[in-house]
Amino acid sequence: MSEWGASIDDINRNINNFLSLEQNIFEGGSNSGQAIIKYTIKNTRTAVELPRIVYEDVELIVGTLSNKQVKRGGKLECGQLSEFEYSCRYCDIPFVEHELKGRVSPEELFRFEVNPIIPKRNSTLSIQSYLTVLKELDIHKWLRNIPGTVLVVGPDTTLSQLNSEEKRLSDIITEIRNASEVLDRFVSLLEMPLGSRFREQLLNHRNQVKGYLAQVDRAVIDLLDTYRRRERASVTQSRLDHMVSSLTPLAENLDKETDKLRDLK
Repeated sequence: MSEWGASIDDINRNINNFLSLEQNIFEGGSNSGQAIIKYTIKNTRTAVELPRIVYEDVELIVGTLSNKQVKRGGKLECGQLSEFEYSCRYCDIPFVEHELKGRVSPEELFRFEVNPIIPKRNSTLSIQSYLTVLKELDIHKWLRNIPGTVLVVGPDTTLSQLNSEEKRLSDIITEIRNASEVLDRFVSLLEMPLGSRFREQLLNHRNQVKGYLAQVDRAVIDLLDTYRRRERASVTQSRLDHMVSSLTPLAENLDKETDKLRDLK
């Protein structure tokens, strides 16, 4: 009784201890364009130990909030294991969560569940992974797309069009800030020694990207504030051209710094 404790909670806690879950992240290669997260679920209870613990209906629910997958491990006898792989974009890695569910035989008396866990720092992710995240985020898309899609107010512009434009600009601001957060969270996964030349240059580049995104963010906020102040008539093509001319040198300089980082691979 000392191993299992005196209460149902003690027994349930001890049962959960015998189901281990290991996670490893691998680069999928230049052709796949995706990272691979490998999960290993194992029943660590040995067959000679009593009571025998057999896990049934084991399920690993893994993915991001918008892309969950269920991996079924079925029945795990003492010492048995199941392995699963999950592929995702590199920039989604910081947001991949997993849950482990199932029951202990017999009669579904005991159930187990491991709370969602985010990936830990990993030394197998390289600068190439970071560059892949930048490509996936496409941080220049707002500079490319906004000037040609922003509503230029004219005498025939309707209130519905103006309100739709306000919402679209608000959504773009959210996208820009999410991109900055993705970059921060991905860099936090990269395990590089303190004082490493790669580490210093990568962190400097990350800060340059965040600075650039902050400038784009401010430009879009300025447009949005103009609409909200009902000064919409001042959103002219010349104003949009000025925004592009101000941000383009920043984008070009950032691309040069990215090329330098790419040469370090």
